[in-house]
Amino acid sequence: MSLSDRFGVGPGRHRRHAVDLLEALPAIDAGVRAGQSARDVAVFGVCGERVTLARKWGRFEYENPHLNSRRCERCGWIVALHHHSIEHEIDYYRADPTDRALISGGGHDPELLPNVLRAVLARHQGETLDRPEAGLVSDLLAHVCRHRPIGVICAGCWDGGIEEAHGPGVTVCPQSVVACWSCTFVAGAWAGEHEDTIGSAECVVAAPCSVLTAVATHHHISITAGGFDERR
Repeated sequence: MSLSDRFGVGPGRHRRHAVDLLEALPAIDAGVRAGQSARDVAVFGVCGERVTLARKWGRFEYENPHLNSRRCERCGWIVALHHHSIEHEIDYYRADPTDRALISGGGHDPELLPNVLRAVLARHQGETLDRPEAGLVSDLLAHVCRHRPIGVICAGCWDGGIEEAHGPGVTVCPQSVVACWSCTFVAGAWAGEHEDTIGSAECVVAAPCSVLTAVATHHHISITAGGFDERR
C-alpha cells in the first residue's frame, strides 16, 4: 500500500476522520473471520476516536469532497506530519479571498493563522512522532486551527446574495464580522440543513480570539496587518 493510499475516511460522532488502513483492514478481516459483522469491529481514527470506516468515501486527501466539511483537525495534522505535507495543510486553513478582505478590513493580518502554525512547527521541530498518531505537536496545531477566523455574513446575504440583501453594487455585507470558528456558537444536528452554521447571534465571538492571540504573543507575532512585535 502506497503512502497516499494509506488513510481512508471514517465518520465519527460529528467529525470525519483519517483511518490508518494498515491497521483497520486487518482488524476488520479478523473480526469477520471470528463471526462479527464488519460494522461491529472497533475501528478508530488516527486521533483516537471510534469511527465507522466508509470504504466508498475514498482516501483522506485534500481533493476528497467528503472532507469539504467536518474534517477532523487532529487527524488532518497527524496525516500531514506523517506525509510531510505540511504546506498543504497550512494552505487548507488559509483564509479565502472574501475572508481575507474581511480580516484585513478589521485591521488584522489574514496571514496570522499560517504564521502562527509555522512558528509552532519551528518551535517543535524534531518532536513529531514516527507513527501516525496523536502527540503534542499535532494536537497543538489542531487546537490552533479550531480557533481559525471565519467570515460571517447576515441571513439576508446567506439566503439571497449580497446585492439582493443590500442593494446593487454592494460587494461586502455591511453586517459582516470575522468570528472564531471554535468559540462561536455553531448549530448542531438539531438545525437540519443549517447544521455547522452560526447557531445564534447571542454568541458570536470576534476573531482573533484569546487562544489565537495567546499563541501569537508567545511566538512574538503581531496580530495587526503590517504590524511587528518590538520584542523580536
